[in-house]
Amino acid sequence: MSASGQDRIVELPELRDRLGVFRDRADAGRVLADMLAPLPGGPAMVLAVPAGGVPVAAVIARRLDLPLGLAVVSKITPSWSSEVGYGAVAWDGTVQLNQDVLPAMGVSEREIREDTARTVEKVRRRAAALRGESPMPDLAGRTAILVDDGLASGFTMQVAVQAVRNAGGQRIVVA
Repeated sequence: MSASGQDRIVELPELRDRLGVFRDRADAGRVLADMLAPLPGGPAMVLAVPAGGVPVAAVIARRLDLPLGLAVVSKITPSWSSEVGYGAVAWDGTVQLNQDVLPAMGVSEREIREDTARTVEKVRRRAAALRGESPMPDLAGRTAILVDDGLASGFTMQVAVQAVRNAGGQRIVVA
């Protein structure tokens, strides 16, 4: 999404509607790095969404000679399923509930509070384990390239984008 708020999708038409496009995550990173190589703008940083986004982002960062950081986010799931989500939490404490799916989930206000608290703790724990004592890099005025290995609904990535905006990211690219 550009600073003006207009969405811009860049794709390789020859890959549209195909399965098994990449050999592995490193291959995906190489293809994305080539697509991002003409990236305009000022200083940039690659932010990987753990765990699947890390091998993709590492290749992008290396090929574009950019610093690599972590964007720890997690979907909020009900206690009865770790697969289906109805919200997400980011490293900076940003919490959003997906109002489009929430009614179908059948979770109570108490369950929402408990599930959210559990996810906030999971994100805190994961960020501490992966980042250690290192603080989140300063994103003010930078281009942030957010990388994951795939998107299901895209809601968790939307929360990551919001967290980058909260941190002052000037431009956000989702790869």
